[in-house]
Amino acid sequence: MNLARTAWDLVPNTRTKDALRVAVQNYRQRGRARFARRGGLYTVDILGFKIVTAEPSFQVTNYIDHFQARHRVSRGEIVIEGGTFWGIFTIILAMQVGPQGRVLAFEPDSISFERTASNLRLNGNPSHVDIISKGLWNREGEISFCERGALGSSAFWDGPGGRRVEIKTITLDRSVFDRKLARVDYVKLNIEGAEIKALEGADETIRRFKPHLAISSDHYLDGNIARGERTCSTVERILEGYGYKTETVKFGTEWVTYGIP
Repeated sequence: MNLARTAWDLVPNTRTKDALRVAVQNYRQRGRARFARRGGLYTVDILGFKIVTAEPSFQVTNYIDHFQARHRVSRGEIVIEGGTFWGIFTIILAMQVGPQGRVLAFEPDSISFERTASNLRLNGNPSHVDIISKGLWNREGEISFCERGALGSSAFWDGPGGRRVEIKTITLDRSVFDRKLARVDYVKLNIEGAEIKALEGADETIRRFKPHLAISSDHYLDGNIARGERTCSTVERILEGYGYKTETVKFGTEWVTYGIP
């Protein structure tokens, strides 16, 4: 396996290598998703939708499997996404809820925010999607944040190639109040250790609307690796305090805690 990986890494990044990637993913995900690359853009047919992105969207089936394992988002729902990365899952959510629904998407990393905005434009810039360049937190204000434009941008640790910046924060409750939302059906959080802070700022929304929740919870509490406590146990405790049934499932290195009302 290592020999095959080494040989693959030695192949130059050309159209041929890219075509091979697409072909491999079409074989691996046959019957679930169909990938193509045209005009320098990637397309995927999935769930009856076609999405277009500037980057490969090979992980889209994993996003759906992980974050919608206990609740499949449907037309007309109002959903909240904390952490868009490059917006691939944001686009899926937008297509699932349709124009009758609404998506509030939060991404404080300015590089990832711009990529999300760009990918949304490639898909018609749906008017029922709001992308907000703030971090979900337990208060409004500013915090220090390691911005990388890659997986792992976080307020709690520094990553390779990252830089410390000040970002604005907002609570989920305030965002819901400002938009006068009559309900919230589903909340997905993948915010690199900030999930506890975000839940502390979502008290009224959770009490009032009892949304389904799917929260990435494999991070270390307060970013303290030495302490060794994952955020999943605290997420479960918070949600159970609201009367939720909880379940944490491990998908390789990704852990997702589900809150089932």
